[in-house]
Amino acid sequence: EDLYGGGQGSTEQLPDIDVGHLQHVCEESPILCIKAEEGGDWSAVIVNRASAGEEFVDIYSPEDPYPVRLWEASQAYFGSLSDEREMFL
Repeated sequence: EDLYGGGQGSTEQLPDIDVGHLQHVCEESPILCIKAEEGGDWSAVIVNRASAGEEFVDIYSPEDPYPVRLWEASQAYFGSLSDEREMFL
């Protein structure tokens, strides 16, 4: 099952996001490197890993290269936070 609950090959609509807010959060993060792309798009990669090539995450791609155990651990971690503010970068 992927992050959106649809599983592999799902035709479920991905959630709409506030791209401006996402960009602002990424720009404020000291662990991300922001790069301008064609047509006003932008990308964010982890600092010191930007050249490895596999860190790029396309937010619109239905492909999920990460193992289920990563999402299970993420869900458990974020579910354990007592204050909503702890979830922000």
